[in-house]
Amino acid sequence: MVLHCRRHQSLLIVAIMLSAALSAVIALPILPARDLRGSLVMALNPAQGETVGWPRFVQTVSDAWRKMPPAVRQHTAIVTRNYGEAGAIDLSRQTLRLPRVQRPQRVQRMGPRCRDPPMPSGPRHKDDRDGPRVRRYHLK
Repeated sequence: MVLHCRRHQSLLIVAIMLSAALSAVIALPILPARDLRGSLVMALNPAQGETVGWPRFVQTVSDAWRKMPPAVRQHTAIVTRNYGEAGAIDLSRQTLRLPRVQRPQRVQRMGPRCRDPPMPSGPRHKDDRDGPRVRRYHLK
């Protein structure tokens, strides 16, 4: 009888450890970025894709900002699509000497968009038809 209980206890411990390991791989950003694309982890938890690529994203924004003449930068804001993008830029904002990021919800208070065409800012993003852009607004 004691042997039977110990066997069940051992199986339970193994099952808990396997479950914890599998949950960690699916839920926590522990896989290298190169292993995410097309993986079972991305199929089960697409939010894992949001944990990689931020340094390149921030550098793209910084490069676009630097390409603008200082006179244009003075009246230009960086507007992001979501809080994740804004947070990534905010973390490096002072180091890269970027202005404070405007969240999408604040754009309505910024004023009308400038008439000149948006400037390309980097590689095409999967959600953009024409690629990411730096759009200029008249600041109030």
